[in-house]
Amino acid sequence: MLDVKNLEEKELLELYGKLMEELRRRKLVRSSNNPVSDYAEKIVCEKLGLSLQKKSSKGYDAIDENTGTKYQIKARRLTNHNKSRQLGVIRNLDQNLFDFLIAVIFNESFEPIEIWRIPQATIPKYARYSQHQNGHILVLTGKVLEDKTVTSISGWTEDRVKDRETRDLTRGEKMGRRTLDLRREKYHKWTEEDDIVTLYLYKYGDEEIPFTLEGIGKNLGMGVGSLRMRIANFKAIDGKGGLTHFGTQSLKIYKKYHRTPKAKLRSLTVEILRKE
Repeated sequence: MLDVKNLEEKELLELYGKLMEELRRRKLVRSSNNPVSDYAEKIVCEKLGLSLQKKSSKGYDAIDENTGTKYQIKARRLTNHNKSRQLGVIRNLDQNLFDFLIAVIFNESFEPIEIWRIPQATIPKYARYSQHQNGHILVLTGKVLEDKTVTSISGWTEDRVKDRETRDLTRGEKMGRRTLDLRREKYHKWTEEDDIVTLYLYKYGDEEIPFTLEGIGKNLGMGVGSLRMRIANFKAIDGKGGLTHFGTQSLKIYKKYHRTPKAKLRSLTVEILRKE
């Protein structure tokens, strides 16, 4: 029998996910969502340096003790059976009991793949009130993610995945993976969509999209170095860089999209990266 006491937290959660799927297949349970909420609260507090509050704290789950900022934390786990991005009910929204909502989207293996920070004042614009559930319902898609007040908390979801993927590799396996990555970079053919993503990175960086440079490079099939060189293309086109030569395709994309509003370009960039 498996001794679960020796397993790490992540291994326990992965095992839990597989267990819930088997129980669901055998029709012993109908849902496979828990313990999503508690785990989301734990990792958000660790990342942001927040103090987790008792369950009796009305309207918020965590607080920044340095600033007094209050956070409510909601989460959703996507599975093959349920891909809904609807968050849990937000109650007493009109009482302004918290300052920000932190929304976490997990994949089926309990990996956090998206984390969003949403001001409390922004939520009523996109949430609907449910009389039956006595609270507001917010679905984490579309216009709410494009709102200029909504930001992603980047730089850690991809790192957690990367750590998990490389944790057990030997030195030789890691070298082999790097060789394969370099080979992919060498033969990578830049598409117009690649250049749209790179233009966004040149103009705004990766702070407001749910991807790091490393994650974007991996998504597009190249390393960070190649991505930075392509960003330098747009810097040169903009008359700010030292390069004197740049691709005609990059110039075409620059002329077509460089005046596109930030929110619209961000939405297009995220859409491209999610379908890779």
